Amino acid sequence: MKKIGRFLKQNYKNIFILILGNFLVASASSFCFLNYQQGDFSGLLSGGVSGFTLILNEIFNGNLEVVAIIVSWILFIIGTIFLGLQFGLKTLFGTILFTGFLSLFTLPVFTNIQNEVNTLEPILASILGGMAVGTGCGIIYRIGGSTGGFDIPPLILNKYFKFKLSRCFFVQDGLLVLLALIAKFSLNHVLVGLISVFVCSWFVEITQVSGQKCYIAEIISDQYEAINQAILEKLDRGTTLFFAKGGYTQQDKVVIKVVIPKKQYHDLMQIVINADKNAFMSLQTTSDIFGFGFKRYE
Repeated sequence: MKKIGRFLKQNYKNIFILILGNFLVASASSFCFLNYQQGDFSGLLSGGVSGFTLILNEIFNGNLEVVAIIVSWILFIIGTIFLGLQFGLKTLFGTILFTGFLSLFTLPVFTNIQNEVNTLEPILASILGGMAVGTGCGIIYRIGGSTGGFDIPPLILNKYFKFKLSRCFFVQDGLLVLLALIAKFSLNHVLVGLISVFVCSWFVEITQVSGQKCYIAEIISDQYEAINQAILEKLDRGTTLFFAKGGYTQQDKVVIKVVIPKKQYHDLMQIVINADKNAFMSLQTTSDIFGFGFKRYE
């Protein structure tokens, strides 16, 4: 019990963010995409699990929430196989929350909310859903978490083939749109779905990487070897070691310099804390980083 209490005390903020983020994603998926009804629209296309579920439903005609839950768990299993047990454990909580909220929103008590959303024009419902999903995903990504689902295929491609994540997500959503056309969705449905995809991407950018995009970290620690090795292995980032001398103590020190994207901030903090809680670390934000692992020179 003491270990559980200590874990909750140390991670309550991240747990709250995971709950809030998955609540936003699941509510938008349920009310704005899967169960939206108005005129010719029976559900709204979007990226991710919701869009894929609607396409499968158009082909095979099944229960939307059940299909979405099955797809989420299949992707979770695939992610655990290809990305490792540690990833699976980190994603498990998010997958449970998302599928749990999705089931919760089918209860009759939420019928009035669904009816209110159904009064919106399709474009407005699509924008609202994109805002909620983008915000939910963005705040989860900020703490190094994952919503599971269709986060997983791009992460697999990034790990094994070093494809850029943003491009993987773009190609993935593009393929979903093509699948929608093959499944005989009208062009009107597809265009409204594209709006939700663009809005979602925009809000992910706003919430996840608002302001500057990268951190330059400088770390001074007696455990510099362990910290340096963990950064190389766990973050897959290169480091530079500087030999310095303390101005007051006159002791020789080693300074680790590393550049990371904001989404790896939480992971870097955990590496430093686990190795040396007395380590000195400073962070600076920067707008553009060019070179291997970051932007290419044009």
